[in-house]
Amino acid sequence: ETQKKAIEKLLPLAVDDLEKLHEVRKMLKKVRYALLLLPTSEIKALTNLKELQEILGYINDRCVWMSIVQTELVDKKEVCSLEKIFSQNISDKLTEFKAYMEAGKIF
Repeated sequence: ETQKKAIEKLLPLAVDDLEKLHEVRKMLKKVRYALLLLPTSEIKALTNLKELQEILGYINDRCVWMSIVQTELVDKKEVCSLEKIFSQNISDKLTEFKAYMEAGKIF
Protein backbone atom coordinates (compact mmCIF):
# COMPACT_ATOMS: atom_id res chain seq x y z
CA GLU A 1 0.00 0.00 0.00
CA THR A 2 2.85 2.44 0.75
CA GLN A 3 4.43 1.62 -2.64
CA LYS A 4 1.11 2.40 -4.30
CA LYS A 5 0.92 5.78 -2.54
CA ALA A 6 4.52 6.56 -3.49
CA ILE A 7 3.79 5.72 -7.13
CA GLU A 8 0.63 7.83 -7.18
CA LYS A 9 2.60 10.76 -5.74
CA LEU A 10 5.50 10.35 -8.19
CA LEU A 11 3.46 9.74 -11.36
CA PRO A 12 2.38 13.34 -12.07
CA LEU A 13 5.98 14.49 -11.64
CA ALA A 14 7.38 11.66 -13.74
CA VAL A 15 5.46 12.26 -16.95
CA ASP A 16 8.09 14.68 -18.25
CA ASP A 17 11.11 13.17 -16.49
CA LEU A 18 12.45 9.97 -18.05
CA GLU A 19 14.62 9.12 -15.03
CA LYS A 20 11.62 9.37 -12.71
CA LEU A 21 9.64 7.20 -15.13
CA HIS A 22 12.26 4.50 -14.75
CA GLU A 23 11.93 4.74 -10.97
CA VAL A 24 8.15 4.41 -11.31
CA ARG A 25 8.68 1.33 -13.46
CA LYS A 26 10.78 -0.31 -10.76
CA MET A 27 8.18 0.55 -8.12
CA LEU A 28 5.36 -0.84 -10.29
CA LYS A 29 7.26 -4.08 -10.60
CA LYS A 30 7.24 -4.48 -6.83
CA VAL A 31 3.53 -3.70 -6.60
CA ARG A 32 2.73 -6.09 -9.44
CA TYR A 33 4.60 -8.95 -7.82
CA ALA A 34 2.89 -8.23 -4.50
CA LEU A 35 -0.49 -8.40 -6.25
CA LEU A 36 0.37 -11.86 -7.53
CA LEU A 37 -0.12 -13.05 -3.95
CA LEU A 38 -3.74 -11.81 -3.88
CA PRO A 39 -6.84 -13.66 -5.11
CA THR A 40 -7.46 -13.76 -8.85
CA SER A 41 -9.99 -10.91 -8.54
CA GLU A 42 -7.02 -8.58 -8.98
CA ILE A 43 -6.26 -9.88 -12.50
CA LYS A 44 -7.37 -6.59 -14.14
CA ALA A 45 -4.96 -4.62 -11.98
CA LEU A 46 -2.17 -7.07 -12.81
CA THR A 47 -2.87 -6.76 -16.52
CA ASN A 48 -2.85 -2.97 -16.34
CA LEU A 49 0.37 -2.92 -14.32
CA LYS A 50 2.05 -5.33 -16.73
CA GLU A 51 1.05 -3.22 -19.74
CA LEU A 52 2.21 -0.06 -18.02
CA GLN A 53 5.52 -1.69 -17.08
CA GLU A 54 6.02 -2.70 -20.70
CA ILE A 55 5.39 0.87 -21.89
CA LEU A 56 7.85 2.25 -19.34
CA GLY A 57 10.38 -0.48 -20.16
CA TYR A 58 10.19 0.40 -23.84
CA ILE A 59 10.81 4.06 -23.03
CA ASN A 60 13.77 3.18 -20.83
CA ASP A 61 15.25 0.88 -23.48
CA ARG A 62 15.12 3.63 -26.08
CA CYS A 63 16.77 6.08 -23.67
CA VAL A 64 19.58 3.61 -23.03
CA TRP A 65 19.99 2.94 -26.74
CA MET A 66 20.11 6.66 -27.45
CA SER A 67 22.82 7.09 -24.84
CA ILE A 68 24.85 4.27 -26.38
CA VAL A 69 24.43 5.69 -29.88
CA GLN A 70 25.54 9.13 -28.72
CA THR A 71 28.70 7.80 -27.10
CA GLU A 72 29.66 4.98 -29.47
CA LEU A 73 28.88 6.12 -33.01
CA VAL A 74 31.33 8.35 -34.81
CA ASP A 75 29.16 9.11 -37.85
CA LYS A 76 27.16 12.15 -36.68
CA LYS A 77 24.64 11.77 -39.51
CA GLU A 78 23.87 8.24 -38.34
CA VAL A 79 23.62 9.45 -34.72
CA CYS A 80 21.09 12.12 -35.71
CA SER A 81 18.99 9.62 -37.66
CA LEU A 82 18.89 7.14 -34.80
CA GLU A 83 18.21 9.87 -32.23
CA LYS A 84 15.25 11.01 -34.30
CA ILE A 85 13.85 7.46 -34.47
CA PHE A 86 14.37 6.83 -30.74
CA SER A 87 12.91 10.21 -29.81
CA GLN A 88 9.78 9.46 -31.84
CA ASN A 89 9.52 6.00 -30.23
CA ILE A 90 9.76 7.59 -26.78
CA SER A 91 7.22 10.26 -27.68
CA ASP A 92 4.75 7.64 -28.91
CA LYS A 93 5.08 5.58 -25.74
CA LEU A 94 4.81 8.66 -23.53
CA THR A 95 1.50 9.37 -25.26
CA GLU A 96 0.37 5.84 -24.34
CA PHE A 97 1.55 6.35 -20.77
CA LYS A 98 -0.36 9.63 -20.47
CA ALA A 99 -3.49 7.93 -21.83
CA TYR A 100 -3.16 5.29 -19.09
CA MET A 101 -2.94 8.01 -16.47
CA GLU A 102 -5.89 9.96 -17.86
CA ALA A 103 -8.03 6.81 -18.02
CA GLY A 104 -7.20 6.02 -14.40
CA LYS A 105 -5.94 2.57 -15.41
CA ILE A 106 -2.92 2.58 -13.12
CA PHE A 107 -4.52 0.79 -10.14
